[in-house]
Amino acid sequence: MLQGPSISIQAIHPLLTRLDSLGIRRDRLFEECGIDPANAKGAEARIPLIALDAIWEHAATLTGDHHIGLHCAEGVEPDSFGILSYLGINSETWGKGLKRVCDYFRILSEGSYYERCQQDGQMTVFARHLVPHTGPYRQQTDFTVAVLHCYGKRYVGSSWALAEVFLEYPRPNDTREYQRLFASPVRFGAAESGLCFDARFLDSPLNSRDPSLVVLLERFAEQLMATLPRIHGTAQQVRQQLLASDLSTDVSLKSISKRVSMSPRTLQRQLSSEGTSLQKLLDEVRQSLAQQWLSHQRVSIAEVAFALGFSEPAAFHRAFKRWTGKTPTAYRVTSEL
Repeated sequence: MLQGPSISIQAIHPLLTRLDSLGIRRDRLFEECGIDPANAKGAEARIPLIALDAIWEHAATLTGDHHIGLHCAEGVEPDSFGILSYLGINSETWGKGLKRVCDYFRILSEGSYYERCQQDGQMTVFARHLVPHTGPYRQQTDFTVAVLHCYGKRYVGSSWALAEVFLEYPRPNDTREYQRLFASPVRFGAAESGLCFDARFLDSPLNSRDPSLVVLLERFAEQLMATLPRIHGTAQQVRQQLLASDLSTDVSLKSISKRVSMSPRTLQRQLSSEGTSLQKLLDEVRQSLAQQWLSHQRVSIAEVAFALGFSEPAAFHRAFKRWTGKTPTAYRVTSEL
């Protein structure tokens, strides 16, 4: 039985296809990353999410391709991620497709997902990964961000363009492939990874849309979601619910307990046994999001305060000072982003 969050083998299908084309055995990759190849066979196989970074980095070594994450993203096909791909590309618009991908992403992964944030006419999509990195993670990050861009180019069409790409690792020595692929500003060393585009693209019709088919696919996706195992650990379940929530709405104990299918009293008891509480988890999530949003100069401090669920900016200032020892303004000024 897998320990901790897992990810579907389908999530690395483009990588495995590339290895096949180069004559590199898949089993070799898995063996050298500490995974029993027998546990990675078949479309229903799942592997530990914690191994994902090592798989991508080792694949770069085996192939000699130090931009393998970007190159695999360029090679995605309509069926690359199974039903998740089909849900996205058969949607009526880019916005609806993106929403469906976000809503059903747990079919692929229990501990990583995309989060959308729309501000000032821009849509920002963060690539979130709840399992701490245990080593280099550039290739996995590149693929996760670039694959959205590549689907946009293919199914929105020639009008598709990015406003910015931001990546959480240091700037590589050679960035020419990033400029070629993204054709937009790329910011390295960011707090998190993702991309931004004009929110008007959300209404762009997809050239592959099939509204009748997507209704059937959505029903199937709901059935698949119902069969997935529960996320390991109550605190992790709650943290994921908070990260996926609009924090300006109801994030009360009653609301969150309903989302994780527990009574409020049981949820409190479970979190206490794990050494935490709903308020502690809410503070952790708010601090993380605050630091990310404050790095974007076009988002005002008052907007950040509201998005995080604070009734007034002063309350946010006090909380942020308690979390970091700095005011939001001081943090923004001293930020390297």
